[in-house]
Amino acid sequence: MPDDLVQQIELFKLEFGLTDSDLGELAVRDRSFVSAIRDGKRRPRLKTVEAVMAWMARVRAGVETLPARRPPVGRPRQPAAMEGAT
Repeated sequence: MPDDLVQQIELFKLEFGLTDSDLGELAVRDRSFVSAIRDGKRRPRLKTVEAVMAWMARVRAGVETLPARRPPVGRPRQPAAMEGAT
């Protein structure tokens, strides 16, 4: 079960551009959830697996939306061609 869940999560992350911690926070309010199950540090209960799968299905169906991506923190880098140009 955990291997199948990890595969489903990895596909979902690629599809929606999420990080491990973003998906864990949004799906089950646990930022370490994905890395912990992938690393074998945790075995989720059936109820948790069902909740994650249901959440991914709702997002895919458009019933639930993902929050807008936050801009990166800090000063934006200029492209290499622009650095040092005046």
